[in-house]
Amino acid sequence: MQNTLDFGNASARERFLRFHNENPHVYAALVRYARELKRAGVQRAGIRLLWERLRWDETIRTSGVPFKMSDHHTSFYSRLIMLKERDLMDFFDTRKGCHVESN
Repeated sequence: MQNTLDFGNASARERFLRFHNENPHVYAALVRYARELKRAGVQRAGIRLLWERLRWDETIRTSGVPFKMSDHHTSFYSRLIMLKERDLMDFFDTRKGCHVESN
């Protein structure tokens, strides 16, 4: 089985995949934050809530030097997390028109 992120824009997908592969801690942190929210009783959330928390945490951890995180990656992360983490399936609010396919 192969999982594919299909947004119709190869360059955005390629930039996301490069960032994702170079920064596995971002995915891990987003999953950790989502599960923390879910344990607190939140049924659905926007990925941007978690993205900004991670941006905050990384800025504090790096002595005020912001960790470069493109907002264009958020939609990819929300769909990838929902695809790969069964307990977070349908957790994030998403826009129509962008989708993740699982082959």
